[in-house]
This record gives sequence, C-alpha cells and structure tokens, in this order.
Amino acid sequence: MRDEGQLGLLEMTDDPSRDRPLFFLTNRMNLNTILGSRLIAPREAYQKYYADLLDLTPRWVPLLTTPPAKAQLDIVTAERGSGSAVVVELSGDVGNREGSLPADGVVYLHAAKIADARAIHFPDERSLREHRARVYGNVHPHDDLLRVTPELFSGDGVELAIASPRETPSPDWRRIDRIRGAASAAVGYATTSGRLALAASLLGGTVDDPGIELPPWLNWAALDDLVHGESEGGTASPDAVTFSAVYDVLAESDIADSWSPGTVLSAVVERVEAASLTDDDLGLVMRNLQRVRQLVDAEVEFEPFRSTTSALLSAKALILVLLRPNLADLLAWPDSETGADGATQLVAAIFAGRLRGSGREDVALRSLSFDDATASWAVQVAAHPGVAAPRIDFVWDGPQVSIAGGAAPEVEPTYGTESGEGAVVVAAAYSELGSRSKAAARLRVARKLGWPVTTVVKVPAGSEVTSDGDVVRVVGVDAVKLVDSISESQFLALAARIRPDQVDDALSAMRQRRR
Repeated sequence: MRDEGQLGLLEMTDDPSRDRPLFFLTNRMNLNTILGSRLIAPREAYQKYYADLLDLTPRWVPLLTTPPAKAQLDIVTAERGSGSAVVVELSGDVGNREGSLPADGVVYLHAAKIADARAIHFPDERSLREHRARVYGNVHPHDDLLRVTPELFSGDGVELAIASPRETPSPDWRRIDRIRGAASAAVGYATTSGRLALAASLLGGTVDDPGIELPPWLNWAALDDLVHGESEGGTASPDAVTFSAVYDVLAESDIADSWSPGTVLSAVVERVEAASLTDDDLGLVMRNLQRVRQLVDAEVEFEPFRSTTSALLSAKALILVLLRPNLADLLAWPDSETGADGATQLVAAIFAGRLRGSGREDVALRSLSFDDATASWAVQVAAHPGVAAPRIDFVWDGPQVSIAGGAAPEVEPTYGTESGEGAVVVAAAYSELGSRSKAAARLRVARKLGWPVTTVVKVPAGSEVTSDGDVVRVVGVDAVKLVDSISESQFLALAARIRPDQVDDALSAMRQRRR
C-alpha cells in the first residue's frame, strides 16, 4: 500500500501542472549500481550486471513513456538473483535534453543522472523491505525517493519494440568513473581551511591566499584524461610525467580484484621510461622511484618525509597510496606520522580516488551534491563521446563551490572551516585514549551522533537457524550474542566531517566510562 500523500502514477499523469514522467525499468540489484554511481548509464558502464532493458539497447538508455508491459517486466527479473523489478521515475524534461531521441513509446538517452529522479517505485512492500534491509556503504541515503506503486507493475502496458535507435560511439565509462573518483577524493581531502583552499585551486577556483600554491601541472585538466593531451600550462617536468604515469597505471588497476604495490610500481617505471625526458630528468625520477621500491619491498623503514629539493611530490604521494591504498585509511593518517605537506596529501588522495573510482567509494568520504555535479559532467561526456570532455567550471566561494553554466545548482563538498577545526579536536582527543579504550569510545560516539555501526550476531555452536521473511529464529541452549562495533578507519573518516554542532557531544561521549 502507498502512504497517504505519496504521489502515485494516476495523480501525476492526470495533473496538468506536471509534465509527463519517464520510466526507467530495471531490477533491484542493478539499482544498487545506479545509486552508487548516481548515474543511469548504458550496459557498458556496469561491472556487475543483471539482465534488464539495457541489454536491448547497446550504448543507449531506454526510458518508457508508459508503465511497462509484462514482457518487459519478465526481462528484468529473469536472471537469478536480480531481485524484484524496479522503476525509476524521471522528470519528463529529461527527454527534451540534448542528445535524446524520442521514438514510439520510448525516449533514448546516452545517460541520465539520478538527481533527476522523482521517485523509485517498487511493486510491493516486501520488495521495498528487501531493498531497505541491505545497507551499502557506497550508496547515499535515498529514502525520500522510495515508493510502493503496484499499478506501475501490473504488466498492462503496451508491447514496444526496443532497440538502439542508431549506432553511436561509447565513452570509456570506467575511466569516467575513475576521473570522478579522483575529483571526489580531492574534495574528500578538504576538511580544513587550508585544505579547502588547495582543493579549490585544483578545481579551478581563484584563491586569494599567496600561501596556497600548486604546481602548474596539477589542475582539472590533469585529472580529465578521457582525451590525452598536455595539461593546461604544463610542461614535461619530471613531477608532471611521474604524476601522469601513476595516474594512468592506477586507472588500469582494480584493488577489488588484486593489489600488488610492486606490480603497480613496475608499470609506473615502464611508463616513465617511455616518456620524453632528458637524461638528467629521467635520472631524477628513477632515483625517486628507487626509493619507492625500497619502501615497498620493506628494504628500508618508512620515516616522515623531509623537505628536500630532489624529492618529487608525485613520488611521495605514490608512497602514501601504495602503503595505504584505501582512501579512508589514507585520510586518517596523521600529518605528524607522514611529514607530508598539503599538496602531497592532496595528490595522494587523488591517487586513492583514481584507484577505486567514485561509484564504489564509501559515502562517508563523498559529497552527495558533488557526486551529482560530476554526474552532470558525465552525462555531457556521454552525449559527446570521442570529443575532449567539457571542463567543469568550478566557482569557489569559501566552503561553497558551484558549477558555472547551471550544470548543477550548488555544491557543498565540505562543512567548512569550523568543521575542519572541530575534526582536529575530536581526532586529537581520540588519539590520547589508551588502546584498550578506543573501541568502546568509537562506539559511544557513533551511537551518540547516529553514525552507522556494524552488528555481528554470534550464534552458539549447535544452534538451529531458520528465517521467514524479515524474521530470523535461533533455537539453541546458549544465548545469542550481539556485538556492535565501528572500525577505526570508518570512525576517523566520519570524524573528519563532523559538524561544529556535534563536536561537544562527541567529546562528551568519548570521555564517558562504562559504569
């Protein structure tokens, strides 16, 4: 049943003040990918995929103008494990945008962003409950979009011929995700006023601070490598070449499949050797990479960086990401232990984001509005494949960043300067706790502030476990134990984004002792 006040299909189509909606039909498992990436993209964009209508339209996204027919519903639920059918309802004006091709009962798009969704419809309460039962760290909260609308799934829709309307080149969706991941990680790094200014400078903002300076080759053009070319204002400096080599190698690596720092480093060396460097510059880079090799092979111990003229920024950042490839772990690494300056930390974050991409990164390290901003960019890229990607024109104003030209209304990548200072206070208080006290303190703070925790159910040996829908029964002699926890890396990542009004509560919870 629908809650009173929710908009159902009949109300929306009968109301002349509303435009006619469009419907993207898929299944519950593919919906997780869509929500993680904030994009409805063609089949080519998926790594893990369950058959739906995208199989019928290579390189295109089909949007229905009416509720789906039974044959279409059967397609999206035929594959084992796909879950129930799901309909993403989009604003009708999506079909009027550049690159869309209307046909009989279908509008074909290159891609669409989930920010244009009006609602996400499920056929019944059970399927919605199944969706809500699973929480994924890479999916932003979206309860406001969820609806139960049985009439959309009656199967009474008109049978349609659905196929790609014409041949079109496909952009490199994996690389698009990796570019978005690199940019998102740069924003995720910006948790203090100084870091904000560095991220602003990278993303194209004008920063009125003579103390903030990045190398000329480190800019948005260096991150956008869909069409390879020389960075704006850049030259083939040793640092720029090293950055490009690392950036390229990480785009082709996938930590979810395998992770070998030595293999990554060898690939970086090959690319540097193939670059156009003078003998002196090549020697400088190789000496830096030899130091990286010694650390990776544990021939020498890692020590905080010292300021030297021969140490390349990109090589130091490579060391950090090879030692801590996970972005949360990297950002939680205290400055006092790394000795890294702001620019080195920023580049290391970019490398970590490049390695994982945007769609799979934990939302604790991502900004929803910034994700939607880069999703807007991705939709533009999809409409113009094979062409240099349009630059995102970021306009920076303190902690606010917006995109020129109306690609996205307003983006708030961080909570601002005060939040960054509060994060430092909380992190410092946490570091002063004894090792035996930290786990309990993390849990107290998480519960106080409503942060997510992991609950492990310990079932005694010999117990009989059965399930019926959302009810699990355990029959045994000994009691079941529930153990809640939050990992240190997740705690520190969330603490880095603590709001100013949460700091006192966090400190109070941290100081509490079990009675």
